[in-house]
Amino acid sequence: MGDCGTNLLRAASMDKRQLRKSGIVGVSAMNFAEVTCPTCFEVFEVAVPHPDEMPTEVDYDCEVCCRPMILVFTEDDVYARGLAD
Repeated sequence: MGDCGTNLLRAASMDKRQLRKSGIVGVSAMNFAEVTCPTCFEVFEVAVPHPDEMPTEVDYDCEVCCRPMILVFTEDDVYARGLAD
């Protein structure tokens, strides 16, 4: 793994203050949320969009059963719903 990969791994475990102090630039912290597939009921994590991009809905395939769903992101909640809901 090159320097870029090492920096990304290191940055993933730091908060914003630590990132600034370490000199790693161009890396922002990502937020993740757990969602439950409406078909197979398995739970998995998805990256949450930036608050400026919410509310939004995203087409997504379950990471376990591959069935399509809609991920709904609001400022207060993140959930998955089936296409027929």
